[in-house]
Amino acid sequence: MTLDTGANPLPDHAGPELRLNHSHDAVVVIPGIMGSTLVDTATKKTLWGVNRIGWYGRAWSTGSSLRDLADLEPGRIKPQGLLRFPAWAPLGYFEPYDRLVRHLKEMVHPRAVREFAYDWRLPVLHNARLLARAAQEHLATWRATQDHERLRVLQADPSPARLVLVAHSMGGLLARALPLVEGTEDEAGEVPTVTEDIRATITLGTPFRGAAKAAIILANGRGLLPPRRRMMRLARQLPGIYDLLPSYRCVDEGDHVRPLTAEDVARFGGDPVEAQRAFDDRTRLDTQSLIGHRLVIGVEQPTLACLRLDDETVEGLGHTFRPSRDGKIVHDERGVPAHFPSLGDGTVPVDSAIVRGVPTDPRAQQHGSLANVDEAISSVRFVITGEPQGPTLAPRGQVGIDAPDVVSVGAEWPVAVTGVEGPDDATCQVIDAETGKHVARPQLEKRDGQWQFTVTVPDQHLYEIVVDAGSGSPLKRMTLATSQDEPADDLGDND
Repeated sequence: MTLDTGANPLPDHAGPELRLNHSHDAVVVIPGIMGSTLVDTATKKTLWGVNRIGWYGRAWSTGSSLRDLADLEPGRIKPQGLLRFPAWAPLGYFEPYDRLVRHLKEMVHPRAVREFAYDWRLPVLHNARLLARAAQEHLATWRATQDHERLRVLQADPSPARLVLVAHSMGGLLARALPLVEGTEDEAGEVPTVTEDIRATITLGTPFRGAAKAAIILANGRGLLPPRRRMMRLARQLPGIYDLLPSYRCVDEGDHVRPLTAEDVARFGGDPVEAQRAFDDRTRLDTQSLIGHRLVIGVEQPTLACLRLDDETVEGLGHTFRPSRDGKIVHDERGVPAHFPSLGDGTVPVDSAIVRGVPTDPRAQQHGSLANVDEAISSVRFVITGEPQGPTLAPRGQVGIDAPDVVSVGAEWPVAVTGVEGPDDATCQVIDAETGKHVARPQLEKRDGQWQFTVTVPDQHLYEIVVDAGSGSPLKRMTLATSQDEPADDLGDND
């Protein structure tokens, strides 16, 4: 925390980048899955994280450029920075991290911020080893600077800087894995111990117990639009996707609920060896605690939490189950597990995102936007600098949106808006993300007992759905409009 020095200026030699309100800590930003740009080192071609939003729609509609992402040959594809432009996949919509990074550089010295890009296709434990080395190097480099020394003497605690980890989504799993990999050996030698230098960890929407959506994208794609089928084929080849499989009781069998197993994954077409490896790693991760942990989680968004398995297919369910104090699932008057609405950030259910006993800031926001909005950045600022969170940045209330990831051109599709009581409680927009043109400003209307609006789009583009309830940051989702009859892709067999 920064010592209050009033209006006293710093010495002239401090330079324009040194500010009185800077913390002297070193910060490492750890993005989520698909949050790092990936580049082919041989061709210098960017395979993920391109600066054209239209690329994603074409890639997932035609299969172009996806074969390269499935190539796990060591050393060929490498991360090159955090996501700087919006990205989209049937797994979700991902906003860039530049706004978060910019604000972090106002909280600490700009050179004290390290962006840790990693190959999100690979296992969590592999990337945690790289994180340990990067964090140790960053802290040592920052401590050796003159700016660190000048800032250090202004602090209430003038001890040398420590690390603050700011992790979105899967990034929180990497941070949690640090104690497991420290002291282990790999091809680069012994992994250093870095946890003793961590002061605090902020996680934003981390799926500590996985997400049902990971199982759904691995499952058989019969009857799904081509982008979902291509996501399935790619996902089955990526160990990082298996690390997001749910480990909580999520398989609804009517009269009881059980965890997902590697055998289940094999039944719907996934790799049972990778699934078992991921489940075993999760068991080890669950024994670890994050240092100085503060949670920022997305809430109030309809979120798939449970699964129904049928032969080779998987159905995502919009309800969840609650354990009683003795750990048993709550049953209804019929003696079967009771259904409760499943909420979270649209991807990660609340029960997967929270850690009992850890301070939690709930934010009514979607998963892909959670690291980018004022409300979450306010929480990060509080942990780093101790500055109180203003009342205007309190949780936004109860508003949520539920929209499909993929739709057909020319077909009408609904967007449900929860937490509103009338048609004037929120303004809604549909924007062609590729051209920036407003497609519609639909009005909310009540259908089948819920407030919603319907959309029909004319072109095979990506469309941004924006719902603003007038308090806090608007909610955003992105949907791809495509054709039922797409050409064969380049990931393998024809659809």
